[in-house]
Amino acid sequence: MKYKGILRQREPWLKIAIIIAAAFMLYLSITGGYITYAALAVVVILAVFFKKEHIISEEGVDIKYDLLGITHVNRWEWQDITAIKPDYQKAYPNVLLHICKDVNIRDFVFKSTEIEGIKELAKKMNPEL
Repeated sequence: MKYKGILRQREPWLKIAIIIAAAFMLYLSITGGYITYAALAVVVILAVFFKKEHIISEEGVDIKYDLLGITHVNRWEWQDITAIKPDYQKAYPNVLLHICKDVNIRDFVFKSTEIEGIKELAKKMNPEL
């Protein structure tokens, strides 16, 4: 079973506005001879296409990054996780889930109905939790 976290999404109009502003910045920097600003404009345009996912599954706890089809997964295996603590107040009506690996903490937001399933999965995959 896979549980996907809730992340903030940009509005479509905001993405278009960012692309237009960055394209204008790119045009001005190229015509003015400012190559450094041109590189910054390209990075801003690429940032619009950046996607991120929080996933909890039987393989572990993942943060999946995607930029124009290039995917990178940062995974914590279940045997490395030392603690899982839900916080029911900070992200109300959703739940903020603190996942600890030694001194590192990842915060994921999930629907309150998914928390029990995540706890059961964690207990099954790592009985020491």
